[in-house]
Amino acid sequence: MWLARTCTLWLIGIAAADGLWPPTERPPDVRLGGALVVLAVLVALSAGRRVRAVRVGAMAVAIVLAGAGRVWLARPRFDPGDIALWRDRGARSVEGIVAAEPERRDGGVHYVVKVERAAAARGDDGSAVPVHGLLLAQAARYPVFAYGDRVRVRGEIVAPPVLPGFDYRTFLARKGVHAIVRRAHVEGVDGRRGGYVVPRVLIAIKARAQRAVAISLPEPEASLATGILLGDDDGIPRRVADAFRRTNTTHVIAISGANIALLVAALQVWLGRWRRRGRAAGVTVAIVAAYALLVGADPAVVRAAIMGGLVVVALANDRRSEAVTALTLAGGLMTAWRPAIIGDLGFQLSFAATAGLVAFAGRLGSWVGARLEPRAGGEDGSGARVEGTRVERRYGAASARPPGRIMALLNESVLVTLAAQLTTWPLVAWHTGQLGAVGLVANVLVVPAQPAVMAAGGATIAAGLVAPGLGRLVGAVAWLPLAWTVRVVEACAMLPGAGLAWRPPLALVAGYYLALAVAAMPGEVRRLAGGVRDGLARLRTRLPFFAVDDAAGRSGTRPFRRRIGWPAFVLAGAGAVLAWRAVLAQPDGLLHVTALDVGQGDAILVVAPNGRRMLIDGGPSPSAVLDGLGRRFAPWDRRLDVVVLTHPDADHVGGLPAVLRRYRVDHIVQPAAEHATPDGRSWDAAVEGEGAVVHTAVAGMRLVLDGAAGVAAEVRWPPAGDIERALGVEEVAMNDRSVVLVLRHGRRRFVLTGDVEASVERALVRSAGGLRGDVLKVAHHGSATSSTPAFLAAVAPRLAVISVGADNRFGHPDGGVLGRLGGIAVRRTDVDGAVDVFTDGEGVWVR
Repeated sequence: MWLARTCTLWLIGIAAADGLWPPTERPPDVRLGGALVVLAVLVALSAGRRVRAVRVGAMAVAIVLAGAGRVWLARPRFDPGDIALWRDRGARSVEGIVAAEPERRDGGVHYVVKVERAAAARGDDGSAVPVHGLLLAQAARYPVFAYGDRVRVRGEIVAPPVLPGFDYRTFLARKGVHAIVRRAHVEGVDGRRGGYVVPRVLIAIKARAQRAVAISLPEPEASLATGILLGDDDGIPRRVADAFRRTNTTHVIAISGANIALLVAALQVWLGRWRRRGRAAGVTVAIVAAYALLVGADPAVVRAAIMGGLVVVALANDRRSEAVTALTLAGGLMTAWRPAIIGDLGFQLSFAATAGLVAFAGRLGSWVGARLEPRAGGEDGSGARVEGTRVERRYGAASARPPGRIMALLNESVLVTLAAQLTTWPLVAWHTGQLGAVGLVANVLVVPAQPAVMAAGGATIAAGLVAPGLGRLVGAVAWLPLAWTVRVVEACAMLPGAGLAWRPPLALVAGYYLALAVAAMPGEVRRLAGGVRDGLARLRTRLPFFAVDDAAGRSGTRPFRRRIGWPAFVLAGAGAVLAWRAVLAQPDGLLHVTALDVGQGDAILVVAPNGRRMLIDGGPSPSAVLDGLGRRFAPWDRRLDVVVLTHPDADHVGGLPAVLRRYRVDHIVQPAAEHATPDGRSWDAAVEGEGAVVHTAVAGMRLVLDGAAGVAAEVRWPPAGDIERALGVEEVAMNDRSVVLVLRHGRRRFVLTGDVEASVERALVRSAGGLRGDVLKVAHHGSATSSTPAFLAAVAPRLAVISVGADNRFGHPDGGVLGRLGGIAVRRTDVDGAVDVFTDGEGVWVR
């Protein structure tokens, strides 16, 4: 235990110094601290054997001060060549190399650039001088750059902001970043690529695995699997990520000890046939280290990899592995390499959860076993033997024995979750300002499904790399635990008490952890190291209610699970769920027009009575539109018959390239508009690689979705001729080039307007054919420049649907538009979520 005590003292010194010297500031002169370290060592060396307490105390002080000195050495010095000194000096041009895997998000890409040169370090003469340091460039989604690319970043260099409830400046400082460029313009620079070969190879492998997941699973399950297995959670839709935060289940997404434990176990089985255990251990440690680097080497992954490696090495050398020693040693090694990691929330949660399992899981198991033992036979309070349980006496012994494995799994999930929650909830509440009151319930329900997620998800990646069809087949199995996780978390996030706003005082947090430390200390470390195994073993061996009766197993009335096994039962249940999901995905004979909730943008899904599908626009967010589609199709279904792009603005085309990469599209309809924006060019590249038939939208074109039911969409705008002449203007805005569709089914009509404005509405009112419709998709998200009184009178809708983002910066929908819609039923995606309007050709219903 001396090593555990040493590492603990080191961590105390690191934590104390981290609190005294924030990573965003230059540290003070600590020569006094160095003198104290030397003094402590001299006292320890000079103290005789008879004053052991003095020697031990002096060494403890020396270790604490050494940890503090390591923090001081790692703090930034901000010398004259540091890029951080260029903050708030106006627009600059910086060249460097992309130093990490880019973070690709819906709203853009974050590049960490290792800068080499910058313009005009002194004065504004335009010269470039050498600089150093890391810069975070927040850029648009396109063009795309990769790790090692040489780039030029233009924009104003500023300090990272301190946001309400989140210190973004300190967060980046712990990663070595002290300067950012918002809305950066990034362009490639000719020259030799930078970076290292090993990270480049690992990133390429990770990209292939991500593509295998994307083609094998729908959203949001695909992005969840990518986060759990590959450490990339950037693609998770915002509302799903919010649900995980509100329920304190974000640890499920993060790669941690469970992933490493499963990998180590699989490698031990695979390499167990090797005669030389040392070589097998070396290969295992190397693969675990490569996996940790592959998924991003986050603190939780590194901690788990170090502990897993220590266990493997100990077993190979016939040594005993102590959980407390492994945990503290992992923390000591990580903080020795990068001291600022002590303040990382992932680091803190990972260590707190592991410490909770080591300290309290075994005690909880023993306590539960002791409480349940008198109720399930054994000895009563006086020491007399109780002859069977109440259930046994009434129904017989065989009826009193439900499946022990299921009960053991349930108890294990409850105890493990409770032990982890005991040590992590104050950290979550203090850092995020939210208390997930339903976190225990959510964790108990989703944690038992995670081994299946990892096993089936890993098999899906392997199958997807071999063949896309095989990946979808295996992915249908992986979809079950992933979908269960998402649906349970979303349901728990809607319960009262989820996401309570409360930040406990720091003193309360410190007092709570001090009480936990006192409770965990009294001379039981060895027994607690057994964890849940000891408590659950007592449950299974001492309680007849949970025990397996071998005599009953040999008799002619064996329990169900002893005859065919629970795996067969689980497989049958999974097959039934998938079959029922396939039945629900079949066409219901109605026309569905659904305004998907994609934020500030448009994405409309049309499903005809015969099941043919048309997607109109893709909104600004790839994750949002893929989430909306994935929830409405069977997990293996990747078919869209028609995709219509009304116009190439970012809030309509942004999500479509991802749709083309994930779905098989037969026909594409778009206007004859120039795609000059980065999003538009990305759409063009995706269309060229898709192989779908491309049609130019002109007035009079008919898109027949269901000929038998008479479902068809007619293009009403743009006209076949010159749009400028039709509108009587010299230049036409991109919004006025939008495709306008009138969708018909029986007596019912839907008018879908894109982003057209008043001039096009007047032209449509004057055109032949009439505009009357039952449902109107309000143009341009309810902007004041659309929905004129004359146009609304010509359409005369019974229902108006506004696709708009919550709290958008444009102020949509406009109050005047809402006033003009008075007397018409209005549904809004920012208030109602996705709006599904369906009809049989006679009636119209909305959900």
